[in-house]
Amino acid sequence: MKKTLLLLAFLLIALTNISAQQIAKLDTTTIFDLQYVPPESLAVGQDNSPFLGDTVVVEGVVAVPPRTFYIGARWTIILVDENGGPWNAVQIVQHDTTQLGTNMSALKKGYKVRITGSVSEYSYSVAPSQTQIDLFTSPPVPVELLGYNYPVPEPMVVNCADLAQEVGEKYESALVMIKNVTVVNNAIPGNDMLIADATGQVVVDSWSIGLYDSLDTGTYSYPSNGTTIDIIGHIRSNPYGTGLNIGPRTSADIRIYTIPPVISDVVRIPAAPKSNEDVSVTAKIMDSNGTVGQAQIFFKVGTDAWTSIDMASSDTIFTGTIPKQADGSMVQYFIKAVDNSGDFALNPGDTSSSKYFYHVRDNGLTIWDLQWTPFVDGNSAYLGMEVTVSGVVTASPDDILGDYIIQEGEAPWNGIWVNDALHFPQRGDFVRVSGVVEENYNVTRLNLVTTMDSLDTGYTIDPLPITTGQATTGSPEAESYEGVLLQFDNVIVSNPFPDSPSNYGEIEINDGTGGYRVDENGTFTGNFDSTFALNDKIDRIIGIGWYSFYNYKLEPRGEDDVIGHRPSAVGERQHHLNLTYDLSQNYPNPFNPATTIHFSLGKNEFVELEVYNILGQKIRTLVHEYKYAGQHTIHWDGLDNNGKNIASGLYFYTIKAGNFIKTNKMVLLR
Repeated sequence: MKKTLLLLAFLLIALTNISAQQIAKLDTTTIFDLQYVPPESLAVGQDNSPFLGDTVVVEGVVAVPPRTFYIGARWTIILVDENGGPWNAVQIVQHDTTQLGTNMSALKKGYKVRITGSVSEYSYSVAPSQTQIDLFTSPPVPVELLGYNYPVPEPMVVNCADLAQEVGEKYESALVMIKNVTVVNNAIPGNDMLIADATGQVVVDSWSIGLYDSLDTGTYSYPSNGTTIDIIGHIRSNPYGTGLNIGPRTSADIRIYTIPPVISDVVRIPAAPKSNEDVSVTAKIMDSNGTVGQAQIFFKVGTDAWTSIDMASSDTIFTGTIPKQADGSMVQYFIKAVDNSGDFALNPGDTSSSKYFYHVRDNGLTIWDLQWTPFVDGNSAYLGMEVTVSGVVTASPDDILGDYIIQEGEAPWNGIWVNDALHFPQRGDFVRVSGVVEENYNVTRLNLVTTMDSLDTGYTIDPLPITTGQATTGSPEAESYEGVLLQFDNVIVSNPFPDSPSNYGEIEINDGTGGYRVDENGTFTGNFDSTFALNDKIDRIIGIGWYSFYNYKLEPRGEDDVIGHRPSAVGERQHHLNLTYDLSQNYPNPFNPATTIHFSLGKNEFVELEVYNILGQKIRTLVHEYKYAGQHTIHWDGLDNNGKNIASGLYFYTIKAGNFIKTNKMVLLR
């Protein structure tokens, strides 16, 4: 015990004695130099900072203090040059908010500071990346305060086209104003909104804590579609790869000028019409500062011209009828309302990217009908409606998600997720399911299942062979493979850790046509333990097409869906992975009741990973065994070696692997 205490004390002294003086003196870098990217680089999609990976010292004025914008369990501020202008704002991030001594939490708007950190780029798979400076926390390098009450530059006036992907990089993190824009869609999933002017469209991003919370609790609602506004906000990358988002700090940054009618509660009866049935469409339409002068349904059949129908009103409920159409017809429609001031609104708000639609089916709906859409929003034609469809179970509750997948044919648009905790069909069962269609984080599924009838067993659906490029994020075909059993042949592991430096168990595969993610889910354990390395070969991999966290992915149903995995040579694996020794900060931190710890080994070693309390007493041994080189993940349930819950407080976890020793802190809050 004495040796253990001495070792731990030595490590803690080493950690706390490292200070800013031990970091090499650097010339101060301007925010402009840090952010500027020449036009020729932007033209080929390269928007990374020229200082990427470097340690820099930068001075500026705090424009947005910590706890204003939400970026997960981290703190962030926006630092700006006091003279303002393009290329003169940058995001600063402290990843470990439990680390004392950075001074980050004390910063306020108008403080002039000097910051030392490492330049990184936060990127989504298809979007521009976001330049940020990561504060050093292990050991902490404190933010230096240079002065108070410095003015923050006024917002730069831009238009929507200025924030397009190819040209908007200069405004990254900066405060801008867009004047005289129209609300196009005030109900984008994730509490976002789409606005437009004559030059283009921009997404309004609710990444500020104040705006998101007010939307989430219902104390504030975005202006109705068709409203004219001015909007102020900070700029960050759009995760869908369509440009840059604007993030208002609070609802006060959204200033309303005109108020059109509000169209809501649109209902279609019947939801799935037959050829002998007219379709009644009702909507609630209100105007807060006047009266509704006219409401119309615009509809068209197939490629025919648009036809308008006046809607009759009963108080605030307006009704119109689309006449019966032939079996197999596709009908599109939207609603327009005009008030007594001439202001108008549409529903859906953005008719260029979405409309209501349905197919006339005398023999009932198919899964294809629920999934297929000609519009980029990916929404089902039967969203929010109760329907009945049949299909073969391709993934059972034992395979994936805890729910099941049904599919009616070996073709795109033919599979769908069923969110059903009451029934447990098995692969090969032919079932009929009734439920409500919903979009769950942009994945179409059947929810609120009322009945599930098993009609037969022993059916087979063969996986659909496609290329990785067809299914990858950004492919125009990708949405059509959602819920479909897919097969990829002769692929390599093109990225064993696509979420690096985090690791969520995913890998990226490629058959030469483009990278496609494979997700860890259910009985498929993914790559938490370095099962897959760069350039490993896989003869065949099977799974369900999926979408989550801005990426299309494959969900294997189990280890058996990975066929013919052939690791690359050991030397090649170590070369490509650039294996090093490290012990990452646990996540989440603080935690309750469990947390995850990642570590990496430069070569095969005997590893000891142990948890100590602040008295130096060993609480739990997490690892005491030989481990192979590569990435490893350990989950700790907050129990000691006797299986008892430990108390809230500060703890230390130490790894010893050969000559490598490292200690990190973590906090348990019960």
